[in-house]
Amino acid sequence: MGLILQLVAVVANLFSADSDELLTNIINENKQLEAIMRVARQLQPAA
Repeated sequence: MGLILQLVAVVANLFSADSDELLTNIINENKQLEAIMRVARQLQPAA
């Protein structure tokens, strides 16, 4: 997933956008990524 984050950061920089917001929008538009992120959040230990 590191490469994807780097690509999002580069694209966000090109368009003067927030990389976190851009990544969130990409995930929300892709149902498979959205499902993976939901599982990942559930697997994270409580802080």
